[in-house]
Amino acid sequence: MIHFNRLGPWVVAMAISYFSAASYALDPLPGAGAAAARAATGGEGATVAADLAAQVRAAKDPLPPRQHGKTAAVRQRLSLSLATLDRYLATGGANGRAWKRFLLWDEMQAELRKPASPDLAELERVYRRFASDHAGLELPVWRNVALALRTYIDLAAALADPQPQATYEMQLGRLADGLEAYASTSAPEALDAAAVALGRLERAGQALPLVRQVRERLSQPNLYVNISEEFIAAGTGRLIDEVEPVRDAILGTQISGQGRTAGHVQVKLLPSANRAVLETILEAVNYAQTVGVNGPARIGSNTRTVLFGRQPLAIDAEGLHALPGLASASANSQIYGVWSTKRGCVDRLVRKVAWKRIPKQKGQSEQIASRHAERRLSRRLNEELNRELQASNANYLQRVRNPLVRLGELPRKLDFSTTDSELRLVGLHDGTGRLAAPQAPPEPDGQAGVLVRFHESLPNNFAQGLLAGRTLDRDEFERLSLRYLGRVPAELRDDEPKGPWSITFDSQAPITLRIDRGLATITIRGRQFASDVRRFDEPMNVTARYQLDRASGAIKAVRQGELEIFPPGFVPNSGQRLPTRLIGFRNLLKHRFEKLLAPEIVSPGLVLTGQWQRVGKLELTELEADKGWMLLGWEPSSGDSRLASQTSPRK
Repeated sequence: MIHFNRLGPWVVAMAISYFSAASYALDPLPGAGAAAARAATGGEGATVAADLAAQVRAAKDPLPPRQHGKTAAVRQRLSLSLATLDRYLATGGANGRAWKRFLLWDEMQAELRKPASPDLAELERVYRRFASDHAGLELPVWRNVALALRTYIDLAAALADPQPQATYEMQLGRLADGLEAYASTSAPEALDAAAVALGRLERAGQALPLVRQVRERLSQPNLYVNISEEFIAAGTGRLIDEVEPVRDAILGTQISGQGRTAGHVQVKLLPSANRAVLETILEAVNYAQTVGVNGPARIGSNTRTVLFGRQPLAIDAEGLHALPGLASASANSQIYGVWSTKRGCVDRLVRKVAWKRIPKQKGQSEQIASRHAERRLSRRLNEELNRELQASNANYLQRVRNPLVRLGELPRKLDFSTTDSELRLVGLHDGTGRLAAPQAPPEPDGQAGVLVRFHESLPNNFAQGLLAGRTLDRDEFERLSLRYLGRVPAELRDDEPKGPWSITFDSQAPITLRIDRGLATITIRGRQFASDVRRFDEPMNVTARYQLDRASGAIKAVRQGELEIFPPGFVPNSGQRLPTRLIGFRNLLKHRFEKLLAPEIVSPGLVLTGQWQRVGKLELTELEADKGWMLLGWEPSSGDSRLASQTSPRK
């Protein structure tokens, strides 16, 4: 069987998430002197921030009267979505009732029936249930309730403010302060502070034109992936050499025998601006030796059939989609013998009649054989394509898209496109109270087979959306690791003898990454820690700074100094003294995090699996970590002549 579709265009799309996940396995935050360096090279982001800060300072219009009519409309939308969900759950019997208990349905209805202001903390607790990672919650019947409830909570909070004008002016001031600080220092922390104020205005539905302008100008795409056609061809092209039986019926003649198909499959990229389009091309020849049976006559023939197939596939944020394909075939046959099942003069007569008919019917027979071969090829392509599409899309939906939809963390932009030389993905992930990249990414030195560029805001925004205020224990970390990575990291496995533990992340910036001047620094902010014997309610930040470099075709990260473990606001070497009660706690955290944030981390490099093994091990040929951006470029190892790098690696 010609496995025409097993050339893996979808694997290309899945590889994007694989490469980008590998990229921020070293989650990074810059050292104390970084602000001055950023200020010197802040570029367009700082200029834009200064312009926006001036506009914010000029926004002195008073708030419009409280929009109780808008509240009623939002409340009605919530009621309608709840009624639809109620009818849906009613069809589920006991399972529907179990879902209501999980969703705190009765508690939610009790709050919504209150004539006065509802308990917003209780509604927030309900919302977290609707926005949790349980299969099914990505469906519109659930998501409509989650979105309506989020809007209602935010609007109700704004209306409950006893001093809305003062709050509005305060948030405008904080937004302007953050923008001005970023304009003068290019410090990402300043932009984070501006984003928090921006989020509070967004939730309250205030200064929305200004909010949109800030987003348009300071929240640019924070993920770029480029995969060259040569790389895709090396991983997906293959030779065909298959033997299979032949069965057909042409002009009343039953044909049987054996055929061998030899050829190759390759993938080409088709230029497309609004989605990625990959075309799989099959070129092969089938050599068949058959015997045709028509009455007592037996006709032996050798047939050469040229096969050609084109199957375009489109990739977008929704998944993989088949486009209309083409299959063609051209058969040419040569008769090597005619005989019959009769004897004597009847045998001679049968053979004479057969030899007379063969030249007259040869052209028609070859045309029919060609059309039959086309239909068989087209049917086989469609069957294999549909099978592969179902499996690939199911994997993508279950492991990537649906969980992000449920959690409200689907990137705002995931744009696929293709040129005649590369497949491109541009992603933008921000969110309420979060901004993406303030400036464009760095340009690569050359054309890498696989190029990934991501801004520090990408992992930071995911961390904020997925971890803020959340409590995770070791079992939950292991479950999430198995689900999304397919394995439990060795650091977690080796941690088991130390006993159970948990961490409650801070509600703001639970994990932050900063990238600057070759340094990658990660800070984990916890507000509560627990072991099997004690609970610590003291907030503490754990920071590790790594120097990044290339070593043996992979990333090598060397920690600069010891882990920095201090409470929020504590400034080391400033004369401050750590309270005695925190010294033991600090040592405990150091013992716990020392292996996770090891003194030296060496990536094993990228070794692809399945059909992509033919590409070989990928070597990191480009690495840049500066001004918030990480640039990573890979090529097959130098021993693979199919994709030899023509560029000098960036130091």
